[in-house]
Amino acid sequence: MKISFILPEHEINGGNLIVSCYARELQKRGHQVTLIAPKKPAISIRDQVKSILGFNGWNRNSSDKIHFYTNVDYKIVTLNKHRTVIAADVPDGDIVIATWWKTVNWVNELPASKGTKIHFIQGYDATEYSAPKLVDATWKLPFYKIAVSRWLAELGRKQMNVTIDRIIHNSVELNTFYSPKRPRPSVPTVGFLYSDYPGKGTETVVDVLKQLKKNSPQLRAFCFGNPSPGSEINLPEWIEFFHQPPQEKIREIYTHCNVWFYASEQDGFGLTPVEAMACRCPVVTTNVGAMPELIENGKNGYLISVGDIEAMVRRITSILSCPDEQWQSMSDHAFDTASRYTWEDATNLFEQSLNDAVSIEARQRDDIAA
Repeated sequence: MKISFILPEHEINGGNLIVSCYARELQKRGHQVTLIAPKKPAISIRDQVKSILGFNGWNRNSSDKIHFYTNVDYKIVTLNKHRTVIAADVPDGDIVIATWWKTVNWVNELPASKGTKIHFIQGYDATEYSAPKLVDATWKLPFYKIAVSRWLAELGRKQMNVTIDRIIHNSVELNTFYSPKRPRPSVPTVGFLYSDYPGKGTETVVDVLKQLKKNSPQLRAFCFGNPSPGSEINLPEWIEFFHQPPQEKIREIYTHCNVWFYASEQDGFGLTPVEAMACRCPVVTTNVGAMPELIENGKNGYLISVGDIEAMVRRITSILSCPDEQWQSMSDHAFDTASRYTWEDATNLFEQSLNDAVSIEARQRDDIAA
């Protein structure tokens, strides 16, 4: 099949990483895959100055500098302007996939020749910049819908009265994120993903880590992310930050942690906890995205309610201080959870869904013709 993914921008983020993995796997299976996105908007002088000074301005990655776009066989198209994707930008094909709420509106305007329309839902995108009514309206369009977690499917059913056609969990890059059986690090170490987006809970993470540090002065913490920390969220000097590290370094960070801490307030899936588990790191996470489907309390980590700082401190402390045998068991179960589901498994489901969508649309056309 000829398959086009429509992205809002080519940039480093979890959603685009997932799209790139499906593009790679589908291309391997003989499909012709194209990723299409507008050019990024120009960087304001203010953001350029902030970036130079090391504050958290935008990092405008060009597509040739994005690690998951290197050495790929599928086609990557960047428009010459920051604008809406239109019919002239998209090749005729069998499938066209919207990957974000605004791209759903773009795809909705495309003619039938571009392919059966799919809404690939990786999160609920309503924010202060995108009103819920606008986002909800895109969910209600008559696209075939694939979501990455049961939570998203339930949200669609309860809030918008829409049905998700297929739930398909993300996998992680198991050739990149892995670890042989390992002992618990001797120095208590907590890792987390840094983000300046308020919904990712970085301020909560820092508050919890400060409490843990008071009780355990030898505690150390690692984090990575993009952009660099700035004045909006101040990281204590004892928290070591890695700006947009290579994948091998991220794996090293995971394998040096006793526990991975994820305090997101809302998420469609939750990728870094699964990457950490693939590196045999137990997880303490809020009950967002797919985490309730993957985390078993006391077995591979702990689920915590959003904002429950007391429980976060208690559960992280329990993993840091538990007997070695208990930590080893949690580490092994975390690895088993992450490694039992591969990108081949996910792509089997995704490819089947694309075929189903084409078949459903063909039957609908036949019914109309009849």
